[in-house]
Amino acid sequence: MIPGLRWPAAIWGGLVILLLVPILLVPVVVAIAGSGTSPAVLGFVPSRVIAVSAAWSAGIATIAVLVGWGPGRLLARSGARWAMLASLVPLVVPPSLFFDAWWLETGPDGPIGRAAAVAGAVPRLRAMVLALGLVCVAWPIVAWCVAIRGIEGDDELLEFDRPRRLDRLRACLRRDRGGLLLGWAITFAWIASLTVPFDLAQVASWGFELRTLDARGATPATVLRAGLPALVPAIFAGTLIASMSGQRGGSAARPRVGVRGGVWMMIVVSLLVVLPLGFLLRRAASADVAATFEVHGAAIGNTFLVFLAAGAIGGVLAAGIAMIGRDRLGRTAARLATVAFSVVLLLPATLVAVGVEATWNHAIVGWVYDEPLGLMLGVTGRVGLVACLVGAVIGRRVPATFESDAPRRAIDVFRGIGPTLGRAFLVGGLATGAMAAGEIPVTARIQPPGFPTVTSALLNAMHYQYVDSVLPAVFGLVALALIAAVLIATLGSVPRRRGVTFRAVSPLLVSLPVLLFGCSEAGVGGGVVPVPSTVVFGRAGNIDGRFDYPRAIGLDAERGRVYVLDKTARVQRFDLEGRFERSWAMPQSENGKPTGVTITADGRVVVADTHEHRIAIFSPEGELLETFGEYGEGPGQFIYPTDVAIAADGSWFVSEYGGNDRVQIFDADRRPVGEIGFMGHDDDGDRPGLLRPQSIAWDDEAGELYIADAVNHRIVVTDRAGSMRRVLGGAGDGPGRLAYPYGITLDGDRSLMVAEYGNNRVQRLSRIDGECLGVWGGAGIEAGRLRYPWGVDAGGGLLAVLDSGNDRVQVGELP
Repeated sequence: MIPGLRWPAAIWGGLVILLLVPILLVPVVVAIAGSGTSPAVLGFVPSRVIAVSAAWSAGIATIAVLVGWGPGRLLARSGARWAMLASLVPLVVPPSLFFDAWWLETGPDGPIGRAAAVAGAVPRLRAMVLALGLVCVAWPIVAWCVAIRGIEGDDELLEFDRPRRLDRLRACLRRDRGGLLLGWAITFAWIASLTVPFDLAQVASWGFELRTLDARGATPATVLRAGLPALVPAIFAGTLIASMSGQRGGSAARPRVGVRGGVWMMIVVSLLVVLPLGFLLRRAASADVAATFEVHGAAIGNTFLVFLAAGAIGGVLAAGIAMIGRDRLGRTAARLATVAFSVVLLLPATLVAVGVEATWNHAIVGWVYDEPLGLMLGVTGRVGLVACLVGAVIGRRVPATFESDAPRRAIDVFRGIGPTLGRAFLVGGLATGAMAAGEIPVTARIQPPGFPTVTSALLNAMHYQYVDSVLPAVFGLVALALIAAVLIATLGSVPRRRGVTFRAVSPLLVSLPVLLFGCSEAGVGGGVVPVPSTVVFGRAGNIDGRFDYPRAIGLDAERGRVYVLDKTARVQRFDLEGRFERSWAMPQSENGKPTGVTITADGRVVVADTHEHRIAIFSPEGELLETFGEYGEGPGQFIYPTDVAIAADGSWFVSEYGGNDRVQIFDADRRPVGEIGFMGHDDDGDRPGLLRPQSIAWDDEAGELYIADAVNHRIVVTDRAGSMRRVLGGAGDGPGRLAYPYGITLDGDRSLMVAEYGNNRVQRLSRIDGECLGVWGGAGIEAGRLRYPWGVDAGGGLLAVLDSGNDRVQVGELP
């Protein structure tokens, strides 16, 4: 090796090892040597998962070849900057955003969603939208594979022969088949690795089923063993990517570009890039930006820290690739690193996250996992491939004389190729930071309590179909991604003056320890008093007594029972000591799972069967007694009902959302007699604007209805007729302020208990003026701490809190 590269190469190699060992080597070791049960015991069927994943991956890869072939030829023939930028944007934006953009436009409040709901075709609609969203992010992979392999120089000679259209197509296919096959293989492996889009669409792909297996409480060894076969396509595709990164493209001469190629490119970009991002931008423009920054301010700041830290690490990684690429041994190391980082990117995200946990979540090094450091290393390693590719491209600008000059000192290396290394650091760092900040599944799995991020907020919002409230912050990530795409498309545009780059990057390098170690309050709970937790029961799983993300709780203190509903569409009944008594499944759950439950005075269990657009009433033993309601926007019809409140005179109140955000009023015979509110941020006189009224409570004594207006971050109080009397709370995390109040209950002391999903706490408010009378919880996994609580109920001197993110229930004396 060139003498001057030894120390820089050693530092670069140490960084690569630090990033790759937890997310590549450790998972393989744990999968082989760790102890765990068979994945089949927890419902993981490998043959079915492989068949579904292969079918989806092959289908999307084939469509991507058909769509991306023409744009790829345009990129190779013209090198048009606008085309390069447009085809890079989908690669640096979180892929789930494209699915969500189309899904929101086909929701139940629109004609397409309405027709699907009436026809019982919602699962098929989800599958079609998933396919469209995946094509949006897959076609650029094929396009760039074709472009990098290049177009043969005799393309123009073919045009002189004036061939028939079919002959021209055959000739082009012969020339481009290598790039098309390469793009197909890489796209196949990448689609198979995705988690969030399939999760949102409820399609049992490999990534989605591994996430489900992990959520059901499987040991790390069980999850990793189930995912080990994913290494095969990942290694194959990673090798192809590494070989492609070593190519210099096609002929230097660029043939004239026909009109057809440019028109097809514009059509593809307009339909698959501009249109879905335009949908999201329109929604972001209508969001309450002030409330977004009030509620998600800490998440925005933390995400920016992830961007800076990952950018600094990615910049060093890219500069290292550019630096050692002119050395024979260095080229081999760079290609091996590219293969390894390619494999990491093409593995299902759950395997990466479980690997990080298995590496760092131990007594000696547990502080790494409990602090942002583990998250930052994990997401940077996940997207490290982009730094490798940027470094490989910029490294070609290192003069050929560098190797023959063989500088003997590291300082001579930096003096000789400093501007090139600076460009690699800036472009590679920005691209890596942007993609790491937008990495959703790994972040959601391993982020420490007390360190919220925009991506975890986005994932929650996409799951519960109110992404509008997070979009203003998300477009900050999109802006970073766009800047990264611009710089990648114009790799030569970074200033070349000696010293400029060093002055730009040195603050990042100096502040890196602070970014990695000094930014978390994990486990502290923000000084909040723990939730009373005399009894804590439940953990992750799908068997009796365990929960798969529970989302509704009902306390029947008179009969000593607690009812819990989770994402398996089960109703489970426990006694007040947390002992399991019985369970039953909802009659239908193909469209989605319920999110609300209420216990009547005579002990019946009333379930807001959210995605089936109805209310289901059960006996305490699980016998279905009655259902009422159907899909629609008229009186007595529902779109996504969320909760039920019952007055002493027999009146029923039912809240709903999904474009039909309101509360309907029914008499004792379940006949509709009125409605309260409308969908919106702003009120209209004494009519409240509502956005996802998730929970409601009726006060018989005062004749008032309390509505948890979740996405408006407030509690709306109305009379029986629906006239608004007052508003409690408002966006924020201070005393008396709220962030996504998902659960409310009256505590019998003229106050109101509120479970705040966004603030990880339970807050007691005065029913009169909203004054804060107490706060309990705080982010954490210890007893008394909370992660994303969905519900709260009180009665008989007890408080029951649904600690959804920790898959458990905490019961204690009402404070």
